[in-house]
Amino acid sequence: MSLPQVKGAPGGARGGQGAPGVLPSPPPPVTVEPEEASGPGGPSRPRLRAVVHDQHQIEVRCKYDVGSSAAPQRLTVEAHVFVPRNVGVHAGNYSRAQFYGDVTSMMRLHAPPLPPRLLADPAGASSPLRALAEALAGLRDSPRPPPTSGVIAHARLFAFLFAEGVRGEGKRLRRAARRVVPGDAAARAAFLEDLDDALGGMDEALRAFRWMREAFRPYEALAHRGLPDAFASADEFMSLSLEEALARLVGDFEEIGAWEDSDLSARVEARVAALARAEAGYRLRRGYLTLDGAEADPEVGEYCTYRSSLLKKTVHQALYLDPREAPGDRLTRNATAAVGAALAAIWAFALATQIPPNVTGLPARTQIAFFMAAVGAYVLKDRIKALTHEYLYRRLRRFDHTFWVSGASVAAVGLGALRARVRESMGFRAEDLPEDVRDLRFAQRTVGHADVGEEEVIAYVKQMELRSRPDGDGILDDCRLLDILRLNVRHFLVRLDDPMDDVRYFDRATGLFVRARLPKVYHLNLVIRLRHEVAGAPGWEQLHRLRVVLNQGGIVRMEKLDRLAPTPLPPAHAREFPAVLRG
Repeated sequence: MSLPQVKGAPGGARGGQGAPGVLPSPPPPVTVEPEEASGPGGPSRPRLRAVVHDQHQIEVRCKYDVGSSAAPQRLTVEAHVFVPRNVGVHAGNYSRAQFYGDVTSMMRLHAPPLPPRLLADPAGASSPLRALAEALAGLRDSPRPPPTSGVIAHARLFAFLFAEGVRGEGKRLRRAARRVVPGDAAARAAFLEDLDDALGGMDEALRAFRWMREAFRPYEALAHRGLPDAFASADEFMSLSLEEALARLVGDFEEIGAWEDSDLSARVEARVAALARAEAGYRLRRGYLTLDGAEADPEVGEYCTYRSSLLKKTVHQALYLDPREAPGDRLTRNATAAVGAALAAIWAFALATQIPPNVTGLPARTQIAFFMAAVGAYVLKDRIKALTHEYLYRRLRRFDHTFWVSGASVAAVGLGALRARVRESMGFRAEDLPEDVRDLRFAQRTVGHADVGEEEVIAYVKQMELRSRPDGDGILDDCRLLDILRLNVRHFLVRLDDPMDDVRYFDRATGLFVRARLPKVYHLNLVIRLRHEVAGAPGWEQLHRLRVVLNQGGIVRMEKLDRLAPTPLPPAHAREFPAVLRG
């Protein structure tokens, strides 16, 4: 299938930007009030949020600080999945490898969204434009070109913050619209002024980014080779995100009672459409994606959604931290294998010293017996080695995987001072469940007097230990890390019955026996323990319970049932953390 051509060809920027290759006038700086520094109380309490990501995945998100405390801290997410027997998943048919194939674990930077007008300020401490301006100054003034790989990350970070800021402005405007009283001329004028200011801020942020992009153009030969594509993808992503946000804004306004005033509605739509029209024309001149006719032509629509998704992934790539597997597990595995090999060698040596030297002079049956014994001894030696390794490795290894968060992408976004270790483990357990976990599982049961029978319990633990050095290279004061855990339920759906069940019953209202097709569902119960510990400071833990309703097609819904009050924990000792986090 040939891909449809994107409308337009590369051309100049829209009005106010200047022609391609010509450096326009810089936008005026915006005065930004200094942000309050983090208080002495240490990091704020992490927040946990569970959502249905799609038809087959549930997602648990935990947001926590990294920049407000230099003390080592540990965050532990302990999830217990209670699986009914009729779902058919147990330790015999659901391996550890299959579980980790169903679990997606990610960590990404989470920066609070900024209003677009503040994002446009190249002198603002929170705007990535500041880092871009410093890199540009380095290219202009340094006798040797400095590394510019970080410019790519900051360009993408700017695009992400812009999209989040535009989305936040849309929500704020919708709330303001609900407060407009029909017929109130003063309120209508104030809202229109607020709308003009918000749209002007969005346009100003785009102009600031595009000015910076043009300023880098003469130095592209000295910069990282991926810089032009990074600027282009960020620019196109922001333009598409703005158009979607504006369309959603107009669509939501139609559902608000205040817009029964046709004159006000027309004024709002005209203002919003002016910016959307300008952006559509800009994308057309630049050769970017335009969505004209996407709903009428399936081939065009397919290409549009594919390209939009690829742009989004490209921009978000700068936010995800790169975990690298640590060699600790390999050391344990090789050490236990060496112990097993030593025991096997001892067995083989002891057996060899017992064999008579004149075996050839013995009767044939005796020689055959010695031969079979030698073969059995060799097999037993091999089993001694393997079983010893398996037993010791299972006892000594607390976690299945260990990762260190590192890489150039971490330093590129200002997190070079971050040190973090991530470990995870999985196993089936039912006999030694913690009492509080078991009690929370059986609270608020759907059918209280029914015998649910024994359930399979999958226990998953993810532990993150981290700290930010106070003397590091500029960790963001308001930076947070977002830990994302997704569980795909595909293996839980294989043995489920049809989603509709034929039921016959007596209808009292009609006095007749009737037949109905009713939905048939299954319940997975999740109990999640969130524990936060900080060296030298009190910690806490909290339990959450969720119910995931499934049928053969996937997730029907997720219900949030219980959340116990936070329980205080004693302060953690610094020696409990790895030396690289303590020093």
